Amino acid sequence: MSEHEHSHDNFEEKVAAMDHQPKRFVMGARPLLYLTFAFLCFGLAAGEIGISSYFLQKYGNIFRNDYPSKIIKHNIGLTLFSGIYTLLVCLGAYAMPLYFFAFLLFSCWAFWLTVGIIFTVATPFEAGSCGTSSAIWSRFTGQCKYYVGAEALAWTLFSLFTIWFILFVVEITVGKKQHRRRTVLGE
Repeated sequence: MSEHEHSHDNFEEKVAAMDHQPKRFVMGARPLLYLTFAFLCFGLAAGEIGISSYFLQKYGNIFRNDYPSKIIKHNIGLTLFSGIYTLLVCLGAYAMPLYFFAFLLFSCWAFWLTVGIIFTVATPFEAGSCGTSSAIWSRFTGQCKYYVGAEALAWTLFSLFTIWFILFVVEITVGKKQHRRRTVLGE
C-alpha cells in the first residue's frame, strides 16, 4: 500500500468520524429545566387525551345531539389532536433541531390557547359550581367535572408552553454565543 493510499484512507476515516458524531447529552440546569417541562407537558397532555377519549367513547364521533353543541364536539376532537401532538413533541424534544423545536413549542402554545378559549366560552360550568340555567347543558351536569378538568388542563398546558417558549427564545436570542449545539438537549 502506498503512502498516498494510506493517507487517503485516514482522511476518509476522519471525515466519517466527524460526520457521524453521536449526539451528546450534557447534564446541566438548562437540560434539566427542559426535561421538567417535557415531563409536565407530557403528563398533562396524557390527562387531556384521557378526558377527550372519555367523551368520544361516551358520545361518539358523529354529532347526533349527544353533545351539547357542535363546537364542543369539534373542540373535543381538537383536544385529542392537541394532546397527541404534544405527546409527540415532548417525546422527540431531546433530538429536535433548535429552531424547529421553537416552531413546535409555538404551535403547541397556539393549540392549547385555542382549546382553552373554546372551553371557557362554550361551556357554562366553572370550577366549584356545576349548576347551569341552560336547558341544553342541564343534562350534562353529570359530566361537569370532565368539562372543567379539560378546561383547567388546557389552560395549564397553555401556561407551561408560554413559559417554556419564552425561556427558549430568551436563551437563543440573549444567551451567549455558545449555541453551536444542534439539538435542544444535546451539545
